[in-house]
Amino acid sequence: MAMARRVDSRLDSPAVPAGTHGVPGPATDRPPVQPVPKRRQDGGALHPGAAVDNPPVRDDLAELLPWLAPPVARALAGLSPDVRAGVEEVRLRAGRPLEVVTAAGGRFVAPDGQTVDEEDEALPVTPGLLEQTWQIACEASVYSRVDETRHGYLTLPGGHRVGVSGRLLVEDGRIRRLRHVGGLNFRLARERPGCADPVLDAVWEAAAALPRHTLILSPPGAGKTTLLRDLVRQLSRGVPARGIPGLRVSVVDERGELAACRDGVPTRDVGPRTDVLDGCPKAAGIEMAVRALNPQVVAFDELGGARDALAVEEAAHAGVRVLATAHAADEVDLARRPSLARLVRQGLFQRVVVLTSRPRPGTVRYAGPPRVPGTRSRDAWLVRRISLEGRGLP
Repeated sequence: MAMARRVDSRLDSPAVPAGTHGVPGPATDRPPVQPVPKRRQDGGALHPGAAVDNPPVRDDLAELLPWLAPPVARALAGLSPDVRAGVEEVRLRAGRPLEVVTAAGGRFVAPDGQTVDEEDEALPVTPGLLEQTWQIACEASVYSRVDETRHGYLTLPGGHRVGVSGRLLVEDGRIRRLRHVGGLNFRLARERPGCADPVLDAVWEAAAALPRHTLILSPPGAGKTTLLRDLVRQLSRGVPARGIPGLRVSVVDERGELAACRDGVPTRDVGPRTDVLDGCPKAAGIEMAVRALNPQVVAFDELGGARDALAVEEAAHAGVRVLATAHAADEVDLARRPSLARLVRQGLFQRVVVLTSRPRPGTVRYAGPPRVPGTRSRDAWLVRRISLEGRGLP
């Protein structure tokens, strides 16, 4: 006979601070923004075993709890410390069990926080729980977040992203808004100080005292945003041990995930010499940064279509070094994206970093010169640009 599973008494007591559940009201009632933790005073990277004056103690899952319906938050607060530390996603699907995703895979979560294999033992996500969570995430104003949600996501304080599925309203082939929510995927944004250490030597160009133009590739959830954030932090602060001075960096943070600004102020550590254009479209932001902020480096997440590619080309031509990410499993995938492949083949990007989620997110699979067939050197790219301009072409 199967032994009955014990239900923890934590269900009867608040697992998160009182007053944090329900719809956030005025700014004073909203989840507090945690200050950026201090780093080593010498600006060096954090190596395993290195002494740290003020080690970070950020609990990313705790930041997420106030944005969830109370039963969901209580279940997640009851997770064991080892599971809690590895949570990458929290998935809510109407009529189905609550699930957390870690590097080891997905597990269902019971009401008391135990991870279980059977669906009927897990906390059921009712349509009411899903709708309550959605209203909390939108701060009780779904219509104020229409511009974000019609792109399939919204961003919470701390840079955590909420992916949305359900019924869409489409007019003339364009998505107007989300009509009914069927599922929510909360992706936790995490800081990993020092995670860029393995690629610094490949990215840094000592002769120019600047980073090389670098494109970071990975599938979703493999750590490219986290790696880019740490690259920005280290370049902005400087790494004296590696001969890297502090540089002026402009971050174009269209989705609010890199710096996670609140009222224009970064809540993630992006370094002391970094300016952030929060919520700004990449193409417009790159142009603004180059014209007004005098950056040495411009960084942004998820390089997309032709307009983004053209803005990157203009920034590089203006003498600004570019750090960017893009969705692609590897350079073979990249070659199938015409706008991005064109930039690489023309020699604009001098380095490509490929990440994988195996055995864990952020694993560096390759860091070096581009290996896309037909790639030219950067010198060839510059010669082509000069020759085109000499002929009066754009």
